[in-house]
Amino acid sequence: MKKSLLLSVIIFIVVSFCTNDLSAQSFFLRQKSGTWLAGEVNFLNVSNDYKHYSGLNTALNLKLKTTEKFYLIAELPIVHGSADYMHYDNKSETAIGNPFIGFQVFTKIKGLSFISGVRLPAADKEKSIAYFPSYYSDLEKFTAFFSEVVGINILSSYEFDISNRFFGSLSFGPSLMIPKKNEYNDTELYANYSFALGFNNELFKISSGITGIMIISESDLNFDERTLHHFVLSGAVNLGKLLPGITARIPMDEFSVQGFILGLSLGLRLGD
Repeated sequence: MKKSLLLSVIIFIVVSFCTNDLSAQSFFLRQKSGTWLAGEVNFLNVSNDYKHYSGLNTALNLKLKTTEKFYLIAELPIVHGSADYMHYDNKSETAIGNPFIGFQVFTKIKGLSFISGVRLPAADKEKSIAYFPSYYSDLEKFTAFFSEVVGINILSSYEFDISNRFFGSLSFGPSLMIPKKNEYNDTELYANYSFALGFNNELFKISSGITGIMIISESDLNFDERTLHHFVLSGAVNLGKLLPGITARIPMDEFSVQGFILGLSLGLRLGD
């Protein structure tokens, strides 16, 4: 166990020096300059043989410009979940997730940015029903929905031109979940990654791609057991200081999610 934890920490440190970013903000604000307030909400239904879960998670985001290349960012997630057990009473819960505090740095390379930060352990371990649906709705915010852990999150993001307003995007980075001192759980290391192709002009931006998460610190799992993937369709309309967006996430794993996960977002630029 000690060797596994040491290896996880070493991998985390090495990757951290190579890439530096987490999407603790709306997907469409990732490459945006300026100061922004944003909100987003995701809706989903999850079911198996004897339970049905429904819920939503919302996130309130702030991206604060300090210099042309450096931004402070913060996110407050709020979740709601309902469980419908066969032959049992239904139960609903609402709770706060783990808030994120960090920063974003733009590089001299066009389209390349880095965000790094910490998720503080605010999630309530007595409200597991509130968080359960959200585990499967937004893989980029995976560490926002676990109680009694501190999340250290890093993800690099690179958006590049292809031709005639078509573009590609890549992201990769680790998430380290460290249990609080009074907990007996192990420290876990995850990898977040995504790639997409899209089209962008002055009025709108659309893209499609794959986003995924992989647990690295558990060596006894096969690929299917250690990963979750979504096929993602995204679009946003540029209305000057307003940036409304819509996202459809289609789960690609065996765990049954009914239909697709619908996400809505709205960004408001403050100042010039």
